[in-house]
Amino acid sequence: MPHLYLLRPLLTKPFHHHHHRRQFSSTSPNHLIPTVLSATHDFLTTLHTSTNLPYHTLIPLSAVLLRLTITTPLTIYSRRRALRTQRLQPILSAYQHPIARNAKSTTATPQAWELRTRKEMHWKRRELWKRWGCQAWKMLLAPVVQIPVWVTASVTLRGMAGVEGLPTWLRGLGKIGGEVWVEEALATEGALWFGDLLVADPYLALPMGFSFLLFANIELQTKLHLPSTGKQRVFTNVLRILSLAAFPLTTNAPAALTLYWSTSAVFSLVQNIILAKVMPRGEDLEPCKTQDPYNVGDKVGK
Repeated sequence: MPHLYLLRPLLTKPFHHHHHRRQFSSTSPNHLIPTVLSATHDFLTTLHTSTNLPYHTLIPLSAVLLRLTITTPLTIYSRRRALRTQRLQPILSAYQHPIARNAKSTTATPQAWELRTRKEMHWKRRELWKRWGCQAWKMLLAPVVQIPVWVTASVTLRGMAGVEGLPTWLRGLGKIGGEVWVEEALATEGALWFGDLLVADPYLALPMGFSFLLFANIELQTKLHLPSTGKQRVFTNVLRILSLAAFPLTTNAPAALTLYWSTSAVFSLVQNIILAKVMPRGEDLEPCKTQDPYNVGDKVGK
């Protein structure tokens, strides 16, 4: 989900077409963030000068390239491990019966037995997932990498569009080696109704499309993986609200930003649809349950 700071209305003065330089504070020895921003800026400007592509084409192309080269491979990697955990679920369920039986012999009450069983099953799950290379961090690798990439590209485009590139909470983390200049070509290399990429979309089509695409992505994921717990349903509803809130929060953003965000959201939606077809998730197997689970040890012993 996009960082809310980047989505909020940009309360800046109208941009005048002159050079404007964005500098970073040097109050800290950490130069990583400014270095990454500078590299991203150099990548975009070099691509622009070497290909002679207008920015209305270059920005979507850059979004697709970033997705294809960084996030898509990681998404496939994480999805394979998620599917593997699903195939391992019957094996994990097979451990539940003997673990519950052993836990009963060391506990005095049903409540203590249940707590012990849950704890042992938790460790057995971690052991099984690790043995098969399905640790939780591997399944979270795609979003963990995708968010910084998205934020970095967005912050860079903010600076190129004449808006302060770094949020307040990031300032002072380092300084950039050189100077980042506003790309005046953005003012003339738009397309269709958004001819000036330095200003907001006058018809709000890009912010509206971005919000709709976020919502469509969430609905697709919900349809493919129905929330099974109350917490999951609450989290899904929060994501729905945030996706709808993205529209009013981005109405004042430069068209260069909303064009990038919309392209990235389109790619994400298409990618999820394709992966759902090519790497489908199977049906979850429900574990067998006895009528009186606390008597599991007695029943097995008979």
